[in-house]
Amino acid sequence: MTPTALPERLVCFGRLPLPAHVLEIRPRRRIMKPNRKATARVEMVQLEARVLMHGALDMDDCCPALAADHAPAAEHASLLQQVKNPKRAQRALLLAVASTQAGEVAYATLPTSGVPALSSLPGAPANLYLDFDGDYTATWGRYSPGTTPAYDVDGDPTTFSSTELANIRQIWAHVAEKYSPFNINVTTVDPGNLTDRVTLKVVIGGTGSWAGGAGISYIGSFYNGIPNISFVHSAAILGRPLTVAQVAVHEAGHAFGLRHQSVYSGTTLVTEYNPGSNGKAPIMGGGTNTTRDLWWYGPCSSGYNVMQDDLATLSSVANGFGYRPDDHGNDANSATALTVANGSFSASGVITMNTDKDWFSFTTSGGTANIAVNVAQYGAMLDAKLEVRNSAGTVVASANTSSLSESLSVSLAAGTYYVVVASAGGYGDIGQYTLTGTIGSQTVVQPPTAANPTTTDPTPTTPTSTTPTTGLLTAAGIDGRTIRLSWGTVTSSIRIEKLTSSGAWTTIANLSSSARTFLDTNCQPGTQYSYRLTSGTTVAEATGTTWRMGDVNGDGLVNAADMNIVRRYYGTTGRGIWLTGDLDGDGNVDMNDVLLLSRSYTG
Repeated sequence: MTPTALPERLVCFGRLPLPAHVLEIRPRRRIMKPNRKATARVEMVQLEARVLMHGALDMDDCCPALAADHAPAAEHASLLQQVKNPKRAQRALLLAVASTQAGEVAYATLPTSGVPALSSLPGAPANLYLDFDGDYTATWGRYSPGTTPAYDVDGDPTTFSSTELANIRQIWAHVAEKYSPFNINVTTVDPGNLTDRVTLKVVIGGTGSWAGGAGISYIGSFYNGIPNISFVHSAAILGRPLTVAQVAVHEAGHAFGLRHQSVYSGTTLVTEYNPGSNGKAPIMGGGTNTTRDLWWYGPCSSGYNVMQDDLATLSSVANGFGYRPDDHGNDANSATALTVANGSFSASGVITMNTDKDWFSFTTSGGTANIAVNVAQYGAMLDAKLEVRNSAGTVVASANTSSLSESLSVSLAAGTYYVVVASAGGYGDIGQYTLTGTIGSQTVVQPPTAANPTTTDPTPTTPTSTTPTTGLLTAAGIDGRTIRLSWGTVTSSIRIEKLTSSGAWTTIANLSSSARTFLDTNCQPGTQYSYRLTSGTTVAEATGTTWRMGDVNGDGLVNAADMNIVRRYYGTTGRGIWLTGDLDGDGNVDMNDVLLLSRSYTG
């Protein structure tokens, strides 16, 4: 390979043009944090010009792109051996010998605060894990990241301040919005694995002195055997939540197979990072803090004639997670009935494609309706369109302005109406929204069954056919206390039954025909349950098993990974979330949970 000196190379993320050779941050001595991983004091030193090696590594200016078919076989095998599922440095375990007489357990000092447990789509087949509390990765391809300190903006490495916690929530919300159209869970809870096409970890923290710039990622690492880890060097960008979030989305995009959206003049590259225009820019380009960053369709860094369809790449078979299941019906027959209380209603949803339309229904005895659709607070992509239609489907009011959110006011006579939320129709005009409204002072009731097929009906009649439909219903444990039921399209109201220990079926839910999922939270750890769905003449059965006691991350094991999660959230209250280590479901992560885990611990 031939080395090429790049004395002023702009490293990594396009929004941060820093000369690569100016400064390097070197560790002086390590400091152990009570509730984070080890970090280091630093000193600034002058560096020589950086050298970029041309060869088997397909170097993407911002992010080295290493595809499996580009690396020599021996080097690729070495990468897999060294860095696939890298083992984190183990902290002191909470487990110790329990005293059966005194009922006491000896354990290490526990933290009093931690990263908020946030998940955008629990139960999704894939995870985008945002790791804020530090990381140790010995080897990452040709790099040696070592210890990455936790996310920090106030110079106090011992705790997460209220500002840092607020920033973490904002960063998570921004990233969750960008990936909301897809069937992937953006989470701050460690899934406990780095399996291809299951989990991508984005480490957020430190200066990244080992790589430079604001972030780095291998292209396609989520699915091609390269380590499923990307890095955001938050300290290099002062921990600013908007910029950190933008870099995290961008680097994850590389891991999911995307290259940079670029600008060409004919066959000549003008800029590798398309800056966008008219207030919009590609997520995989070079937008600013004032642009609305979107998934894009355009020529990419591979060449002037290579068009990259971001949405097609993200939802491709290679990644495997695809688009998020549609959450609301697309017409009057499958409209979601709004729950109206004291003349007000609220709902939420995701427009997954620019052709998606979410229909909602309500019945009123008359009055003025004030309805608003608001896009996501952070990182909004959706340019929403709002309509009110009468029982015949005719539009009686609409709003489609230059604003991303929309609102309208319309006087309605007594009757059944539909609210339709849609995209303005541009590429990338997709994402989350909330719908709110008030309807005069008249009594508002749910639509009658005949007028609105999706209203929750009484218990369905006994079907004439009792042969179960194969494959319609699936049941899967999503923690130790919950089974998630999912099913395909049905046309009649739904009854969900559960088989009791006595062998009898008991009804646990009656749902509308538009429902596609149900969570059974009345379950015990490590237990198999049988379910039956009845809709008209359709019958489907399935079994599902909850996670075993102590298996906090759902990998089938009870080991140090689970204990580390309990350690992280120890002392938190008001959660009641299995994934944070609340094994007994009392809302607290405390010594009772440590004891429950220790009894099943296998190491």
